[in-house]
Amino acid sequence: MDILGDHAGSIPARVLSQTTKELESTMKPVYFEKHNKVYAKNQLPYIPLPVYEDAEQGGRVFHCWSLSFFEKIHVLFTGKVWVNVCNFNQPLQPLKLMTSDPFDKEPLSLPVYGKKLSKDDRQFLILIAIYFIGLFMGFMLQYT
Repeated sequence: MDILGDHAGSIPARVLSQTTKELESTMKPVYFEKHNKVYAKNQLPYIPLPVYEDAEQGGRVFHCWSLSFFEKIHVLFTGKVWVNVCNFNQPLQPLKLMTSDPFDKEPLSLPVYGKKLSKDDRQFLILIAIYFIGLFMGFMLQYT
């Protein structure tokens, strides 16, 4: 299935190449257990987008993205995520960004003791600890 449909020919090559370069250094789509379709499969310059389509709930589509280590740091300090949607001059469709798994029945919580963290999560937590230790030391040095 062509994800852009009739609009593919209207996108300048420079925009497509710029988009491809941006994708090399930004967040990536995640293949998740419940995905039931992949958009743009084998369609260069696009990257495959695994999704879960739910026709029973009004055609809702879920997809998941993984942030790089530096993107996690950026979001931590800015608290912002920007969304870029190509709507081809058509009305914008409703969007909802989430931080928790929509298929998870348990509420979002901190990792449980004994649960194994990913390498990215460990690096992220170490960086946060170093940041707060630095803040504390700077505060202490200021008053000594």
